[in-house]
Amino acid sequence: MKHDHRSKRSDREPQSNHDKLQRALNDSKRQRIAERFGAKFSPPHPDMPLDVEAEWLDNIERFEEAALGAEHVRVREFLGNPVFSDVKDLSPEQLPQEIEVVTALLEENNIRVDCLSDDVSDADFYKFLTTELMDQEIEDVRLEGFTACFIYEEFHPNNRMDIEELSRDFFWRLFRRDSRFIDFLFAKKGMRDPDGRPITQDAAIEQMKQWINSIAVFTTHTTAVRQCDINGDSAVLTVDTSWTGLDATSLAERSASGESIFKVQRLNGHWWIVQMTIAGFEWREKKSSK
Repeated sequence: MKHDHRSKRSDREPQSNHDKLQRALNDSKRQRIAERFGAKFSPPHPDMPLDVEAEWLDNIERFEEAALGAEHVRVREFLGNPVFSDVKDLSPEQLPQEIEVVTALLEENNIRVDCLSDDVSDADFYKFLTTELMDQEIEDVRLEGFTACFIYEEFHPNNRMDIEELSRDFFWRLFRRDSRFIDFLFAKKGMRDPDGRPITQDAAIEQMKQWINSIAVFTTHTTAVRQCDINGDSAVLTVDTSWTGLDATSLAERSASGESIFKVQRLNGHWWIVQMTIAGFEWREKKSSK
């Protein structure tokens, strides 16, 4: 079916106006929640549908309203003070089933616990669920659709996993040519270029943007962690990297393979990139405007 130019424009404009109105309403509601409850929001994801964001904000407001005068109780009290077997009294064969019993009880009470690493033993996870988690405080609020979420690694950090996740985040943004929020990757202080010269966080962000803009599209890419050496609050991560893409200016094919090396530092409980050498990318001098 063919449509003339006028009908196409009339189809788009009401939707565009609706989106603008919904976005304004969402922004207003986000600000109201922040002012009333002291909530802090990350920038909204551009791919989130506006009506989904509106519903999410409604749910946040509903929870904050319910939590205003709510008491804080330990998870143990919230569950009705259940009694669990001591981990020392359970055999390795019994532990998986006992973990299922505990997690089922938690889920019945809208509490979810995730363990992100495969390196955590059943004994350690069961002990965490039945002792450490039980002493955590939560709001004594029960609302349909709301779940209190806990992550094992927030209590017992896995440094190697966190460092590898940092590199995956970097490559995810690089290969998708997405420069948003990259200030969450680089340290605010103590950064150096590949030759070891001090640079600012802004300079590192500018370099990454230049890399992204120099490639029209990445057609293939693979990464595999080869080695992670951790020494206290410092670490070096080596990642085997290969990629192909099209040059943004000439559309000629470009490719590279080799080591990507990240030097990272732990500051305030988080790992940050302080120096990096990425296969196929060279630091470029910023052109001065005349």
